[in-house]
Amino acid sequence: MTAVVCVLALLAGVTASRGGVAAEEATAMYYASLDGLGGPTGACGYGEIGITYNMGYVAAVSDPMWNNGLACGSCYQVTCNVSGVCNSEGVRVVVTDAGNGDGSNSTAFVLSQRALQGMAVPAMAFQLTQMGPVGISYHRVPCVYAGAGGSRKLAVKVTDQSRFPDYLSVVVLYQAGEYDLLQVKVLDRTANQWIGVPHSYGAVFALADPPTASPVTLLLEFKGEEGKEKGVFHLVHIPQHWTPGAEYDTRVSL
Repeated sequence: MTAVVCVLALLAGVTASRGGVAAEEATAMYYASLDGLGGPTGACGYGEIGITYNMGYVAAVSDPMWNNGLACGSCYQVTCNVSGVCNSEGVRVVVTDAGNGDGSNSTAFVLSQRALQGMAVPAMAFQLTQMGPVGISYHRVPCVYAGAGGSRKLAVKVTDQSRFPDYLSVVVLYQAGEYDLLQVKVLDRTANQWIGVPHSYGAVFALADPPTASPVTLLLEFKGEEGKEKGVFHLVHIPQHWTPGAEYDTRVSL
């Protein structure tokens, strides 16, 4: 994430329990920005959407959590542990970027300023940003995306880097957070077979000379957390004459 990073680092994960849910104990960093929101250049490839993604409650993560972009779209409940400063609820953040803040992989989370301050009790938000390393607890949770018509559904956006009809690049948006996006395939109707769409970076997949039959059908494959759902598949149909910047809603919540 591009902005001034303020020191708040991660220590080794120690399992704890909060509300009956196993959580990792850590410390975190945050990055300062004028609006306190996310940025348009995150490594997940969300672009301008990344500024207000999840209302700006976003985070960057480092390896091994980043896992070559598999973390994109993951949601975590993060709570800080400073008595008298932190509230008990914490905040729900979405991973939109890769980053380690201090130049090492010892930092797991770099939170947006809004996310960090959202963990504070009233009137203590500024003080929390001034405290240096802050202890946190975190665990993975489902995502909830608010939209004008209710909760946002899983969607695919054709990125601005696409060039019709020679190069199709898509980014997957609004996944529910408990599933990792494994791969994207496109249906070649002429050969009646699925073709793998290469992983470009983050949540972006791109293919040169894509099939042109109508509609263009994409297959999204997701994997749940260890011990949960083995595989979840969703079909997405986009128009034959797709355009860069267009977003297509799947009408399903994952």
